[in-house]
Amino acid sequence: MKFVSLFTRRAQFFSKSISEVILLQDVEGLGFEGQIVKVQPGYAFNVLIKKHKAVYNFPFMRERIFPDITDEHIEKRIFDANLIKFKKKLEDLTISVIKEPSATNPDLLKTPLSVKDLLPELRKRGKVNPEPAQVKIDQEIISYGKYNVRVENYHDDYYNLRLNFKFRVEVRRAEHKQAESKQPLDLATLTRKKTAPGAAKQEGEGGEKSAQATKKETKKKEKGKKKDKGKKGETQGEEGEEAKEESAE
Repeated sequence: MKFVSLFTRRAQFFSKSISEVILLQDVEGLGFEGQIVKVQPGYAFNVLIKKHKAVYNFPFMRERIFPDITDEHIEKRIFDANLIKFKKKLEDLTISVIKEPSATNPDLLKTPLSVKDLLPELRKRGKVNPEPAQVKIDQEIISYGKYNVRVENYHDDYYNLRLNFKFRVEVRRAEHKQAESKQPLDLATLTRKKTAPGAAKQEGEGGEKSAQATKKETKKKEKGKKKDKGKKGETQGEEGEEAKEESAE
């Protein structure tokens, strides 16, 4: 019965959609030696287990393999690794600030770069929120370009430490969309506008009506001509009869 129970537990463990493994060594991007992590079953077996980088997290397995490693030890290593990443991010930090050009000289700034221009981007890109007095601009920045700015004695609440770091600022020109110049319309453009789909339809209907009216007028003229010819024929016949009567007398 014990064998069946153990087999059932292991079958249930392997059938999970997520596998828990204990890392036997540090794995970049995943965790540290002795840490319990959750991964996909295929990745757990094919990448970690087969290459002896991890074992499945059976009950009391970590205590048997790593008796000296505790959860506090793992958390300290994670905290230190995140702190190193945070410092590296601040060292590589570059922010962009858009400033209006001067009206007299487009290569100069309308107003010099100030600390207030930098604070919103520092919060957004660097995830830091220093006091204005902690941000040091060593020289007055009045033109476009790239500059170095210092932050001194900054206290980070999460890591509970004070930092001094430099970051780069790229001052860029404000881009304005040029308004499209209104050019006078030529005759061809006006003609195209007049012959829009609605106008073309109306013109087509008007043309059909005028054609029908022309046909009607033509038929009327033809009928009039026929009547005139008939009248002429009648008068000519009467005149011929009169002439015959006169000759007989």
